[in-house]
Amino acid sequence: LMRAAELLRARLSELAELEALQTGRCLREYKAQLARVPEWFEYHAAYAASHGFQGRLPPLSASDDHVTLVWRVPLGVCGLITPWNHPLLIATKKVSVALAAGNSVVLKP
Repeated sequence: LMRAAELLRARLSELAELEALQTGRCLREYKAQLARVPEWFEYHAAYAASHGFQGRLPPLSASDDHVTLVWRVPLGVCGLITPWNHPLLIATKKVSVALAAGNSVVLKP
């Protein structure tokens, strides 16, 4: 995910131009908006590396006669659909967390 952030950051101006042509919105707005796109990949990569998407579950009772276990496993394939007006930004928000959690992704922009 960190590598994806690096690659996106290197091509932000080109991606902003493509987004502006595709959606009809102004280029200045997309340049500002897409500057945040790599940060989503970096955030979720750092979170997965430091926490591993492990949650905490309170004990079911004070009794010692049982054990409570929680398994955090990927869901499998995530089907993601994004709207036409912010395709890259919204896709990034969905894809970055799905990949960080260990899922594979099918994206329909």
